[in-house]
Amino acid sequence: MPYGPLGTQMQWLIDAINYPDTNGTGEQVANHVAQSFPSKRPVEEVLRELATIRTNLGMVTIVDIAVADDSYPPTEVQFSLAGTRGGTR
Repeated sequence: MPYGPLGTQMQWLIDAINYPDTNGTGEQVANHVAQSFPSKRPVEEVLRELATIRTNLGMVTIVDIAVADDSYPPTEVQFSLAGTRGGTR
């Protein structure tokens, strides 16, 4: 997991997918996405996407992390999710 705020956000994403009742609520989604993000994607849409990932993959872990910039702490990353149901995304 990357160091700093990006790593914190990535961990929140995993927790929101794996534990939706405590980490994937609409209020938490609104608090964890960039200020400009909700205007492009409503919270309800993000919640549906998280639920779709959970349905398709099951419990997930992050695999194949590639930091996409040279800043420290990093601010951009690409990664894949692997699920207990055998899929990746």
